[in-house]
Amino acid sequence: MAACAAVATAVFFAYGGLRNGGAPRPGVLMVATTLGAAAMTGLILLLAARAQAWSMSRRAGLLVAGLLLTPLALFSWKVGWSGAFEGGMVPWPGRIGIPCLQISLLTGAGPLAAWLWLRRRSEPNRPALVGGLLGASAGGCGWVVTDLWCPVGHVPHLLLGHVLPLLLFMGLGGALGARYLAIRWLAPRR
Repeated sequence: MAACAAVATAVFFAYGGLRNGGAPRPGVLMVATTLGAAAMTGLILLLAARAQAWSMSRRAGLLVAGLLLTPLALFSWKVGWSGAFEGGMVPWPGRIGIPCLQISLLTGAGPLAAWLWLRRRSEPNRPALVGGLLGASAGGCGWVVTDLWCPVGHVPHLLLGHVLPLLLFMGLGGALGARYLAIRWLAPRR
């Protein structure tokens, strides 16, 4: 995890670090959106950590709800806070979200790989669901780093640069989880 944090920090500073992008971004907006995204990411990671105990019980629906609500919650949080500030959601010509997409993908890849490796061959019931949750938390990590960097709150920008990488990580996590998190029982030799 230390290596993941180091890579995320290096990517963050390689893209210019903390910035306003030429326009003032109130500090309270940046702090609120970033801390909210970090808290939501922590909750989804907690769900993924508890998934093994809950996947056989009636709480499995909570895991599915957590997975489905993560993109909506992060997006709503960012839009809600950005909309509360004058000019917080205006379009920025030429900034469609490609750098944000890159930062999110680069900073979320490490946590996804680490969490899948740490949980390998450990999920007896719903490995794809758990992998999707791990992907959501990795995408959330990318979201937090990107949110520190990005001052844009325009909805099309957010959909491309912030939501799309989160969805990609969720899908990738689900696919890799089905393959690598499932417990493989050894067949007895005859």
